[in-house]
Amino acid sequence: MSNIVIACNHSYPLTGGCEKVVQQVAESMVEKLHKVSILSKSHTRIPFDYNGVRYQNCGINFFSFMKNIDAINPDYLMIYSDFFIFWPEILAKTKNINCKKIIFPVGLNATYKEKNSYLFDLFKNRSNDFIVVTHSSDYRDYNICKGNGIPVRIIPNGINFEEISKKDFSFREKYSINTKYILLCISNFFPGKAQEKLIPILNEVYKEIKDFTVVFICSTTSSSIINRTKSIFSSILEKYDFQSRVLCDIPREEVIESLFESDIFLFPSQKEVAPLVLLESMAAKLPWISLNVGNASALDGGVIVNSQKDKDGNCVYDNNVNTIFAKNILKLLLNSKLRKRLGKNGFNKVFSDFNWKDISESYNELFTL
Repeated sequence: MSNIVIACNHSYPLTGGCEKVVQQVAESMVEKLHKVSILSKSHTRIPFDYNGVRYQNCGINFFSFMKNIDAINPDYLMIYSDFFIFWPEILAKTKNINCKKIIFPVGLNATYKEKNSYLFDLFKNRSNDFIVVTHSSDYRDYNICKGNGIPVRIIPNGINFEEISKKDFSFREKYSINTKYILLCISNFFPGKAQEKLIPILNEVYKEIKDFTVVFICSTTSSSIINRTKSIFSSILEKYDFQSRVLCDIPREEVIESLFESDIFLFPSQKEVAPLVLLESMAAKLPWISLNVGNASALDGGVIVNSQKDKDGNCVYDNNVNTIFAKNILKLLLNSKLRKRLGKNGFNKVFSDFNWKDISESYNELFTL
């Protein structure tokens, strides 16, 4: 079996989408008897093992990162996201890294920039040194690679249905939610996640329907700026008449149960690649509303609100987008049959196309090439 290192900026015990993907990949490979270590920028503790995976800090600089790599002596180095702090150095010195190298560009947003092509030109020239993998065939990273003759594989994100299943307690009762409807948003407060954009939209919904609570679920991060953004958002939210909860650092099983007890999942993010949280919503038969981000158009079980995009590919909110978003929330709240139909469609899609039981085999093949 293989000795694998996964290098990333964020990892367990943080609980965002990328962290969950990395954890899911790592633990699945351990189950298949591979040895897996995660080198993470966000890891600030002494190294520890969790579910058979070794977690440690990636290093304070590229020299210390390479010392960690040399000490582990992996067969495979998988870089998850080209935003990984040492990706430019890995690319520049790839010939000195004596193992097979895999890059999940996760959008290719850090490497491909129209005004500064140096890093992408380097990637293009050295792409044969890497196995390049994207999460979908209908997003910019795949299209850019194909358009530039860079070989690329596809391994989608997926759902572990043993984890995403209804629990034996009431989320509503635990958090004293007594309204008829629950609107749910699960996301940390990174730039572009756009929870704040939902406030005027929800205020419009409240003019027509009062009996709802919007629940925002998030985690504390290692960034004081992001944590302060969450605090400011919570303070602003309190000024509005509609019912709301901001739940931070709640147990994973409560997050999962919130999906099963909510009525609509709201996804306001302005830029994504292959958002795992939409798949989790689909697995819980929870209809969703999203902007036209990432691979959302390839999914089922929800409604896409189209918006213009800025020069950086971020969806832009304006009065028209706000109005359409609010109308779709109202439409779904007032039509239980439509919510049920969308929920069923989403579940069928994720079960057939995004089932982790099948997808994990693709990772196993990747690490035995």
